[in-house]
Amino acid sequence: MILTVDEIVQLHEKLIAATDGSAGIRDIGLLESAVLDGNKRAAVASMLVMLRLNGISLACSQQELIALGLGSNPPPSYSTI
Repeated sequence: MILTVDEIVQLHEKLIAATDGSAGIRDIGLLESAVLDGNKRAAVASMLVMLRLNGISLACSQQELIALGLGSNPPPSYSTI
């Protein structure tokens, strides 16, 4: 299963409402950088939802998710799937 564009947009709206930032879509055709604020948050949240929908659990800490979203070098404690 994958998320639709509409589902990702709705998820982004919920994230912005919960964590603050600028709502809105920059370019719906370029969803990877479509939102005005929260691209990384929306990407990580979308990934987690798609993993859950497909029965895959990811064991990681909040700090590991932040590092993943920021593209930082993953800490050695990342679990493999």
